[in-house]
Amino acid sequence: MQSEKDMQLEIVQSKKDMELEIEQLRRKLQEQDQALETMKKEKAEQDFVIQKLMMRPHDGTSYHVLERSLALAHRSHDVLSTTPVVRHFLNLGVKVADVGVRRLTPWNDSVELDAKLVKLAPYLDDHVVSPQLNAARKATVAICGPAVAATSEALTPYIKIARPYADRVGEAAAPAVKAARPILLKVWNCVQPWLQAAKDELRKLAEDTDAAVDAKLSEVNAEDVFQSVQENVQSVADFAKDHQEDFAA
Repeated sequence: MQSEKDMQLEIVQSKKDMELEIEQLRRKLQEQDQALETMKKEKAEQDFVIQKLMMRPHDGTSYHVLERSLALAHRSHDVLSTTPVVRHFLNLGVKVADVGVRRLTPWNDSVELDAKLVKLAPYLDDHVVSPQLNAARKATVAICGPAVAATSEALTPYIKIARPYADRVGEAAAPAVKAARPILLKVWNCVQPWLQAAKDELRKLAEDTDAAVDAKLSEVNAEDVFQSVQENVQSVADFAKDHQEDFAA
């Protein structure tokens, strides 16, 4: 039979073994908690990336084609609307466009349509135009990249050889350009009064022409112009449809 001392030693050893197992379990739980926290962070990062991809579903550069086109159209309109004679044709064109917008779209005029396009352009640039352009760019680079690189490599030595000669030509031409400046200044002083007189006459002619064009175009009915254009377009479409087989042959 075991003595009391041996039993106490076994109990102490069992206690130590249990404490060791408990410590090992505690460490495993901590490791699992850390792994779970890491997985949560990775999932959050993945969700963030997925959200970004959903917002911008294309890889590559974002091309603001429509936005810049609209901005250019606005600047062109601002310039033409203050240009004599031309501004009246522009105003008539806008009136005709307003008729078309009212008849063919849910908007009241071209100004309202333009406001909608300005809001829609960034989305179309990011989600429609840019993906197509990026795909086309990748294909073009894949096809033309080697040829362009080879051409550039072949031309580099010739460019290096020609650069000193080009610099010499510029240095040789500089004195001639400097000497010609006083002569050009004298010529300009001689012709400047004549140009100013011609400019005044042209300004008066432009003002008279502007007034005459304004009077004539103000009599044009935008509704009638759009109706005529619409009928002509329909006639051309009907003719093309009736003779589709002839065109195909």
